[in-house]
Amino acid sequence: MTSPLTLFAPPTVTLPSAAPWFWELCLRNLPRELEDVITWADKNYRVVTKDSEYFDSRRSPWLLEPLRWADDPLTASLTVVAPVQSGKSSIGEILLMRWILSANGLIHYNWPTNDKATDRWDKATDKRLRACHAVRALLPGIYEKCFVKFPNITLAMQGVFTSGNLDSDTVDFVINEEVHAWETGMLGKAKGRQTRVTFPKFITLSNGGHAGDQLHQEYNGGTQQQFEVKCPGCSQHHIMRTRWEDNHPELGGLRYDSDGCKRADGTFDYNKLIPTLRYQFPCGALMRDDPRERRAVAAAGRYSEPFNTGALLTNRSVTYQAVACDEIRWLDLVQEKHQALRSLRSGDDADWRRYLQEREALFYDADAHRPISGVVEITRQLTKNRAGLKDRALRLAIGDWQQGYKKEGELTHWWLLIVDVDKACNRQVVFEGKVATDAELVLELAAHDVRRTACFLDASKNTKAILSFCYREGLNAVSGIESHRGYFRHADGTRRYYSMEKPICTEVNLPSKYQSRPVRKGGEVVMDYAPDEPVIINYNKAGLLKNHFFLRDMKANVLANNAAATPADYISLIVPGDVSEDFKKHMESWERAARNTKLATSGEPEEFRKLGKADHLLMCLAYADMILDQCELLGDQLARLGLKPELKEELTNS
Repeated sequence: MTSPLTLFAPPTVTLPSAAPWFWELCLRNLPRELEDVITWADKNYRVVTKDSEYFDSRRSPWLLEPLRWADDPLTASLTVVAPVQSGKSSIGEILLMRWILSANGLIHYNWPTNDKATDRWDKATDKRLRACHAVRALLPGIYEKCFVKFPNITLAMQGVFTSGNLDSDTVDFVINEEVHAWETGMLGKAKGRQTRVTFPKFITLSNGGHAGDQLHQEYNGGTQQQFEVKCPGCSQHHIMRTRWEDNHPELGGLRYDSDGCKRADGTFDYNKLIPTLRYQFPCGALMRDDPRERRAVAAAGRYSEPFNTGALLTNRSVTYQAVACDEIRWLDLVQEKHQALRSLRSGDDADWRRYLQEREALFYDADAHRPISGVVEITRQLTKNRAGLKDRALRLAIGDWQQGYKKEGELTHWWLLIVDVDKACNRQVVFEGKVATDAELVLELAAHDVRRTACFLDASKNTKAILSFCYREGLNAVSGIESHRGYFRHADGTRRYYSMEKPICTEVNLPSKYQSRPVRKGGEVVMDYAPDEPVIINYNKAGLLKNHFFLRDMKANVLANNAAATPADYISLIVPGDVSEDFKKHMESWERAARNTKLATSGEPEEFRKLGKADHLLMCLAYADMILDQCELLGDQLARLGLKPELKEELTNS
């Protein structure tokens, strides 16, 4: 087998004494060995922009190791997932010039479309090739746009969407740009051109893409190394991440104080925010947005050990976020994030997706990257426990059955929420999470001392099986209807968002589970069922969510009108600090929205917008809130508080 070094090492040539100019001319066109890639780039690579003509490796320490790895003949593949304006395209251009000067074969420089490739050629690539003296000496006098035949190697710069562009002969060297915008399957097609290359080079450069896409798979298949900076406090190396999470200070993140900075319309006074802007490292050390300090911290950076320990070191993949790049201002990141969140609240996730992909270099997943708004407050000093509220009046359990996604290896399961409620309707989360089977659900109820009559299971899907399970175990059920079908008329003439109770036995065509007897009411004979008889309650989803968000927003609304209000003036939800990330994400799966009649006719709640596909624990809590209303515990507490919001008037309007 040919050594990979022969691709880059020149042949041994002895010049005869006669006609030396002829042999020098020939040698100029032969591949030759080059000095260290970083040293070479600083001397030969011209960026040719208004900001700076010369490449300076000291300004981009996050590029150095990837460049060295990519230049190593033994490295077959490098995937760089990085933010915009961080210099990642320089990796491809430096390697391109090195190959032109030192290798043989065919180079494919791939972009999403031919128009994108041509635009890049005109604005940057052609100018930078000409600005490198060694490369310019090899350029033919006349050459096509995006296609150049050098003496030893051919360069084709092209769009991958165009038919035939990836169907050519074997390609020795490949650079892939902006892969997040590529059509599905094209990356595999580009890699397929190298199956017969003994020592291929496959360089992929992009912002973040979508979870599970071809770029994500390419990154996951590599070493998955992240850029680490040297903390000015503890002198340890840490990965810099933009997002700060109160529950995970050990991860670090970008922080600022919103108190006094947020205006009435929800925007920020950035003049007040700037002095509070800082990065907090996992050890607690703080760093301000000082370019000199940030540059020193980044200059001492390095890449972590592989997170994918099973990947070969010939298949590298690396990433970093914009917060680690000292030439990108943190205030710009904060402002861009705020703008993206404002668009997200209006129902458009394009800016939020773009921010995560281009600034945090993440692979976007609508559920996994749903921002936590903070409306549901977390009590970090409290942990989930079976004791629950000291003076509880009721312990409710709510279950939401799920089919599971076969493609993700999921089986059927339940999402289960157990909450304690006191006489003032304050609620505390006692248990939340998944249980695998019906039997495990029953065991969890027993372990938490939940009475069977205080358990309600959602039977909106798999209705027959769930109602049969409820009948058999003595549990209750709830089931939803489309929002446009309206509310339910009750015996007192009012309309409410939930129906009157109906025995489950009548739904499954079975005798009553417990003793019942016929009685005469209002001139007709009806069945008088035992108090423990399992029942089903239907609900209107719009009304269900209105009631939930009314309770959820009560504290903020009361405090907005009365800053001196105490917990006795509103109804609280107590959420322990150790609740799961699933719980937090589910709580942010719905938000209020402007009334939309199109949604009403489609069966969706007309004044709410669903943000994430996973909403199971939020719906469980909404069911619990409905039960408090249905048993009149909520109405009694609202009367004591002197609250009679429009919501309650609307829900009881006949």
